[in-house]
Amino acid sequence: MRSTAGSAAAINANADLYDVILNPFNAQDASQTVFTDLPEDHPHYAAVRFAFENGYMAAQGEDVFGTDSEANVGDLCATLYVIAGGGPNAPEEGYQLLAQYGMVPADVTPDMPLTNKLCDTIIINFVSLAYGVQLESDVTEETADLVMTRGELAEQIKALME
Repeated sequence: MRSTAGSAAAINANADLYDVILNPFNAQDASQTVFTDLPEDHPHYAAVRFAFENGYMAAQGEDVFGTDSEANVGDLCATLYVIAGGGPNAPEEGYQLLAQYGMVPADVTPDMPLTNKLCDTIIINFVSLAYGVQLESDVTEETADLVMTRGELAEQIKALME
């Protein structure tokens, strides 16, 4: 008897190599999910696919990612929680963890809109504390207070993980 474990996408891509494929945890092949708000020519297509397929960001609905919806602090906290080893789609748990270690400013709540400056601040704090690496912000005065979309947040997550 031989067995293999891996992502649902990798196993399904090689299904002809197996006699039986077991899925006891009901793993879904995220690469097969199609979002109505994410055409292939969307500027954030690659980043959203990366963030979703790797489990860093959850969709807002079964066939809607929320690509052009405003991101909030909870979206970022949920993503960083996954990176830190926590479970998926847990914005409140992520917020609590980050707030506990001072990575989220004290006056910020999970439901607040995520501005460029706030995103940079939280990511810089997270990377500094978790990995001991100091990043520099590239947010300009003109863009600091602009609220990010979930697609733009996916771009930040993709850049962070690369």
